Amino acid sequence: FFKPGEDTALRLNLDYVDQLNSSGPNLRPAPNTTPRVPGFRKTSNRYDTDTSIDNSIDLASGGVSVDIDHALQFARIVSISAYREYKFRELFDPSLGPVAQIHQSVPQKGEQFSQEIQLVSNENEAFDWVAGLYYFYAKDRFDEPFEQNNFGANAFPFATQQILGDATLKTDSKAAFGQATLRVLPETRLTLGLRYTDELRKLNGRIHGTFFDALIPLGPPFNLAPGDDLDLAFLFPPLVDRDKFQKLTWRIAVDHSLRPDILSYVSYNRGFKSGGFNAFNPSSLNPAYKPEEVD
Repeated sequence: FFKPGEDTALRLNLDYVDQLNSSGPNLRPAPNTTPRVPGFRKTSNRYDTDTSIDNSIDLASGGVSVDIDHALQFARIVSISAYREYKFRELFDPSLGPVAQIHQSVPQKGEQFSQEIQLVSNENEAFDWVAGLYYFYAKDRFDEPFEQNNFGANAFPFATQQILGDATLKTDSKAAFGQATLRVLPETRLTLGLRYTDELRKLNGRIHGTFFDALIPLGPPFNLAPGDDLDLAFLFPPLVDRDKFQKLTWRIAVDHSLRPDILSYVSYNRGFKSGGFNAFNPSSLNPAYKPEEVD
């Protein structure tokens, strides 16, 4: 925390986490069921499984933010700037057994930047208000979300398969907002707020890889003889897509002080979450999902 001037305050925030080889997700069969997978063994520890690899998570993430608060004669101007980077990798065997069948590796990395500017009224006034602008940018990279699925020589119709995927997901979001609280009676206040959000999501991705060694002949459109391989790009066309989401959201509230230590209020709010893309399945068969709205 710094105070470079009588009317200006600055706060610097730093954080970093390095989490290596942490325990990853474990799947267990539903109670009173036994899966039909090679070598399955039920363990005595409900949080453990007997799989061909140790499920694990690696995470490295760090960020910095700078908050600047400057007093004007009629209000305060506040700037909040933030930047973050992360790397994440999950190694996962969902097959429930010690025989190598499905190995899923999920490496991803990304960066984010946000900037918010607020103009805030001075305290202890009959009319309180805030207005501002917000900007957010994120770029997330997903490399080979599905690695080397090996189903053994008895699978059908292919002996082994390797599914790879890569995608880049970009988010560009802008918003303008304002809120005001008016004292309509000595102990009663009315609050009105509006926010307009304009967000763009872009995805460039593909699923690729190979089904190895067809065990039986497959006719059109595959035209595969035993021993042939199948390129997955034939099944999953690449996806280059974008979608834009725009929404006006709002808030209305009335609060009343019954006593100095008791506040009653009623409010009605509309919230909005933009849509987007599933970057773990980047193909034209998987279009953008829709935005959500809640009152």
